[in-house]
This record gives sequence, structure tokens and C-alpha cells, in this order.
Amino acid sequence: MAVALTVTKKKWDGKQLWVYGTVVLSGSYVSGGDTLSVAGLGIQSSLVPFSVQFESQSGTAAQAINQYTWVPGTTQANGKIRCFIGAVAELAAGAYPAAATGDSISATLQFELR
Repeated sequence: MAVALTVTKKKWDGKQLWVYGTVVLSGSYVSGGDTLSVAGLGIQSSLVPFSVQFESQSGTAAQAINQYTWVPGTTQANGKIRCFIGAVAELAAGAYPAAATGDSISATLQFELR
């Protein structure tokens, strides 16, 4: 279980903060979603993101585009990313396949600022 988010850009308008980054998957997937912590990344909000979108950058002729969804946690440290490889069924528990670890995944997270 290892999911890492690297922040590449931040944008805010006084009420909302957008955080852009890339996600890297490694290790093993846990059924129901792997933990993706956004705590400790220098995000200027203590709230859980209210919206998260992931986009698979894969999609060669030999590989279908993967889908990833966000499951909010109760804190910034315990949200989850669910993985759908080939966009059909959720990834089974176990080692991430090459289709996941080799994927370039972009992320956009939105936070309220208070």
C-alpha cells in the first residue's frame, strides 16, 4: 500500500483552493481503496477536499484508460483512491499491476478556505 501525491501547482480565489498534482501507485492495493493522504503537503486548508478528480493519462492502443475515484475520509490523512483498471471492475486486492504503476495520473483537488 503506497500512494503518493506530488503537488505541482496551487491556485486560490479567496474562498477555494485548487491543488493540482500527480499520483504514483506502488506496492499493493487494498480492497475498497488505497489510502491517499493529502496531509503534510503544505495545503493551506485543514479541511477534507470537497471535490477530487483523477485523470488517467494512459490509453495507448494496447491499454484502455484506467479510472480512479475518490472516497473522502474524515481527515486529510485518510481519504482513499479506488482503482478501476481498464475501467471495468475495481482492482482486486494485491500487488498493483503494471497498468496501474505505469499510468500517469493527474489529480485536481478542491478545498474550502475558512
